[in-house]
Amino acid sequence: MALSGLVPSAALGSVLLPGFLASGTAALVFTGVDHWPGVAETVLRLPPLPDYPTVRLPDVAWCLLVALVAAVVVAGARQAARQLAGRTARIPPAALLCGAGLAVGLLAVGFRAVSSQPVNLVLFSGEGALPQLVAETSAGLLALLLLVKGAAYTLSLGAGFRGGPTFPAVTLGVVTGVIASILLPGLDLTPAVIAGVAAASSAALGLSFFGALLAALLAGSAAAETIPIAVIASVIGGLVATVLKRREARH
Repeated sequence: MALSGLVPSAALGSVLLPGFLASGTAALVFTGVDHWPGVAETVLRLPPLPDYPTVRLPDVAWCLLVALVAAVVVAGARQAARQLAGRTARIPPAALLCGAGLAVGLLAVGFRAVSSQPVNLVLFSGEGALPQLVAETSAGLLALLLLVKGAAYTLSLGAGFRGGPTFPAVTLGVVTGVIASILLPGLDLTPAVIAGVAAASSAALGLSFFGALLAALLAGSAAAETIPIAVIASVIGGLVATVLKRREARH
């Protein structure tokens, strides 16, 4: 009995240890070593969210929907990116990157022409625009951004651009949460955004624990009150990603 209980822990440790060591070593790139100051750090941070003193049942109910939509958007974009990569495998990488870059640029220009908003909202990973997105009050503008940025996310991943999937996914989750807080009656901004972040980041990487942890870290002073919502939303994000992958494998 004792041995059987130790095996899972040992296996879990062997899986987590390389990533744990790599994260600590990689941090030196940003903190610097000795007289080398390191490189500029990209910070993922939400602006201060409104106070949220306690979890309310309507928020929990609405956040289930928020989590589902955010997870479908992000996991669907990841699935479409994998399909795009498979269909364009024979295209020379340079040509594929140029074509995808042109398409993303056209999406950004089109978004600016329609919305009068800067192209940066579409072109980059999005962490710098989070204060603007959280403060936005136009659901129509945010819905357009969700569509355009989701398409740009798909094209970038499918074409093989370097970079990570997490920051754009978090941005899409924030946009989903803000839209929900505008449109859904009785839903506060803070739990909506946290649910969107947790579900989207979980769906992007297929790691429910990561989605809940990231959302809790970004929640700031509202972390304690929103942790239950973050956990539930993160599990939904992981389940949606798993279901879509299994359906993709069957086809």
